Order: sequence, then C-alpha cells, then structure tokens
Amino acid sequence: MSDHEALLARFLQHADSGLRRMNLEIANEQVTLFTRDGRLRELCTCGVERCEHIAVVLRFLAEGAAQASPNEVRIRSSVRPPPPEAEQVALATAFEELCVACARAGIEARDSPSIKQALEQLLQAAPDPVPLSLARWVGRFRDAISFGELGELARLLDGALHFAEQLREGAFSALEQRRAWLDEVDGGDALSEVALLEVAREWITGLDRASIERRYLIELVSGQVYSEERRRNEATVSVGPCPRLAQVAFAEVDSATRPPRAKLLQYTVSLQVPEAPWQRVVSLAETELSVLRERFAADLRASPALAEPFAIFAPAQLEIAANALADSQGERLALRSDPNLSGIDALLAATRGADVVCVLGRLLGRASGLLMKPLSVVVRNGDWLELRRVT
Repeated sequence: MSDHEALLARFLQHADSGLRRMNLEIANEQVTLFTRDGRLRELCTCGVERCEHIAVVLRFLAEGAAQASPNEVRIRSSVRPPPPEAEQVALATAFEELCVACARAGIEARDSPSIKQALEQLLQAAPDPVPLSLARWVGRFRDAISFGELGELARLLDGALHFAEQLREGAFSALEQRRAWLDEVDGGDALSEVALLEVAREWITGLDRASIERRYLIELVSGQVYSEERRRNEATVSVGPCPRLAQVAFAEVDSATRPPRAKLLQYTVSLQVPEAPWQRVVSLAETELSVLRERFAADLRASPALAEPFAIFAPAQLEIAANALADSQGERLALRSDPNLSGIDALLAATRGADVVCVLGRLLGRASGLLMKPLSVVVRNGDWLELRRVT
C-alpha cells in the first residue's frame, strides 16, 4: 500500500467519527486535506500544485499511517447501506406525521391544532440548534399555510416526504440530501481558486421573522450562483459588506440546495469592485420570461423542498402601474411587495434616478404566476455600471 493510499484509508477509517477535512500550517501556508469522489485531495494557500508544503504534510502523516497495523487500516467495501440512526427515524416520522396532519386538516385550516402539534413534534425531533435549512423550511411552510399557497405547500411536503423516505432507508444516496437539510456542509463538494462577487443580501424567515441572513455570490467564470447563510447575531460567514469581491482559495459547497450553499474557508476580500465584474453580471442576465420559468422549474425538480431560485433579469420595460417588469414580448414578471412599499417603488428608490440595466432577486412560484422579490439592481450611472441594493 502506497503512502497516499494509506492516508486515504486513514481518512475513510475515521469518516464515521466526523473526519471530513484536515488543516495544517507549514511555513505560514495553510495546507488542506479532504476526500472527494473516493480520492484524497490536497490544497495549499500558496497556489502551487504539489508544492513543498503539501509534500511536508504528506510525509509527516505517512509516517503515522505506515505504523498502523493492517487491522487498523480498513476501507469499508460493502455496498449494503448502514441502518438508519434513531434520530433519523424520529425526524422522518415527524415529517410524515406533519404531512398526514395537513392532509386531514386541509389548507384552509390555518389554525389547525393538529398541524401546530405536528410542527412542534418536528422541531423537537430536529437537532439542537435547528439547522438553518430546516428552520427556513419551517418558515416557508408557515407562510404557505398562512397565505393559502397550495402549490408552495405541495412542493414543500413532497420534498419533505422524499427526504423522510431516504432517512428511513439509511441509503448512501441520502447523504447529499441529509447534508442539505441538516447543514452538514463538511464532506460535500469543494470550490477552489475562484472569484466570487457578492451581489445581494436579504433577511429571511426561519423559526422567527427575519432570523436568517442569506447572501448571494456569483462565480464570475461559470456564472454559478452560490449562497451563504447565518443566524442573526452569529458571525459564521465570510467578512465584508455587500457588494464585495472575494478571491476564494478554498470553500466547501452543498450542491443539494438551490442555489448551492457555500462555506468560505480561505479567501481574501476586495471592497472596490472594478467595472469588468459588473459587465459579466449583465452578460448573465436573462431577457425572456420563458427562460426564467424553465430555470425555475428545473431548480424545483432538483430540490423541491429546498430550492429558492435566484435570477438576473434584464427587463425591456418597467411597468410601474402594474408593479412588474416586462420582457420584449410584453410578458410581465410581477414584483413581490412589502406591506408598506410596492416592489417597483422599492426598486426605483434604490436606483436613485439611474437607468436600470438588470434586476437581481429571488423567484417565487405563486398561483398567480412567477414573481420576483427584487434584492438589488445594476444601473448605468453615466459611463459606469454600479450595483444598488434594494434590501
């Protein structure tokens, strides 16, 4: 067995104990070891592949791996899934009972005692503190019940039932969904050596109103949108105001959510964003509502309970009276309004008289059709493109 194989075996041996990633400092550089696709991967903040810092770490760890007895270094070869844990079964049961309570009471029973009791049982079965994804699901569930949004409620319950089935099976295929629901980002995908441009922030409902901050970041080469989330009063995300440009050396990504959720671990931040990144954002904007609908549907198919699609839309016209954005075909994208301010008025207030180039926001599927909650807007101010925040 080679040194590299021995290290991989040691990682896999301790995976059940929670080992996902190892960081070591060598000559003021940070070396990170992690597993992905059954292989041991290495990254160093110096940016050089197979650098001397990585070599030192591998030699250091290989000495310990070589001393391990053959019985201590084993790789699980069985394809039989492990039995589900008691906590997973309890959470699955709570989701199923909530679905049954909704079916019995009906969507019109907004103050149903059985639904409230089932929801309380779900929160009791959840980990403490309640994971952000699950807290957000509860907030969306309560809103769907309160406003009678049958389609939204059906999507949330369908995704929850599918997740409950996977928890009961204890299947390997459930690992990605489990990470998504329970915020277990460790062990997910990795992101390295990319530039992320933060373009929007908003406070969203979890177990309480405005209890979760979500940030939206665009990877400038691929155009992929990522999100960061944190609870109020918790400093668990990357630093800096919005907008900002983050040069990311290493991040963990949960790809089961829509947008995928990122956890930035090694990065530098620039608060002065040049013109080129905003030109790239504009180039990513959609101009036809039909395309937005297709992307919205694709995200819901991929993650029916956790998807909250983010979009960039370049309208052909602002329709103030209709509180909507219109494309070149005359189709309207309605804007979600706050209790005291319409969506279009909030958008216009943010532009401060500049010309709107594209609008960035979260898409919502309602019985009346597709809506957007505007979060920020790219405007043309003289010869320059600028981002103006709506929220």
